[in-house]
Amino acid sequence: VLYIRLLTSSLGVLGTIALFRLRRMAVHRNLAVALAVHCLWTTWMNAAILVDTVIQIYRFMSTDDPNELLISGLECYLRMIPFSMGVYGIVFSLGVIAFERFFATIFYREYERCPGVLSAFICGIQIFVPVVMVLAMSRGYGIDREFAYCTVSTPGNAEAAKGVVFSFLIYEIVALLLHFSLILANKRLLQRWGGTLTERYQVGENLRLLSLLSPVVVCHLLITLSIATAYTLYVMHTPDAADRDYPVLEELANFVHIHGIALPVFIFLRHRLKESRDRRILKTNTNMDKLAIDRYLSSIERGW
Repeated sequence: VLYIRLLTSSLGVLGTIALFRLRRMAVHRNLAVALAVHCLWTTWMNAAILVDTVIQIYRFMSTDDPNELLISGLECYLRMIPFSMGVYGIVFSLGVIAFERFFATIFYREYERCPGVLSAFICGIQIFVPVVMVLAMSRGYGIDREFAYCTVSTPGNAEAAKGVVFSFLIYEIVALLLHFSLILANKRLLQRWGGTLTERYQVGENLRLLSLLSPVVVCHLLITLSIATAYTLYVMHTPDAADRDYPVLEELANFVHIHGIALPVFIFLRHRLKESRDRRILKTNTNMDKLAIDRYLSSIERGW
């Protein structure tokens, strides 16, 4: 399990760093900021997993006496809390992206003229809420105790952790429903309504970005739900497993960080398909070469 985590977390860090090359895929400043913070949380979570895994592998390989494997509560706290912030930061930022597109759909006539302070607010709330929630959840973690294995949830904070996990799961489902309802709403706007060129461009951008992110949102929810469902069924089938095997179960459940691999793969593929389609259309209707087409598309985005 540790070696698989080492590989997947390394790929997650590299993939999300590479994704910053696609900053221009989100034309509007607010969405670009929201996506950047989401990528930042994803990189943070994979980096936290990577550091924790390296520490575990080193300790298992270098320890001769089993008593040396006992870990202080403070060390466990410092290793697990950053990971928890990354997990909830990803979930919360996906919801913020959906709500940002909601306001872009409602105020499509004037959205490109919204003040820059809104971008700062979006960035701040994506960082503030997950940090506060995790710090509140971690009260009673047990930093004065010793543990045989570091876990996010301990006997001291188990009830608080369950409440935070449940609330974020409901939040993610609401964000998913909102995401797909916005796709339908923007499709109806394009089909039934004329509007100015700027307004149609805004609606088209809403639809393009929502469609681009759909696989990412669905994939993350499936990862979360599959882990939660499998864990629930296992505990129901083996009632005493919750205490006896909990560290191993949580270690397997913490593979939620593979979102760091799915995110860049889906976005790179779909963004590449979109760019290829745009170039093919322009090449069919004009005599421009590849460089001229790129300049043309960039000038449209900057002008809008």
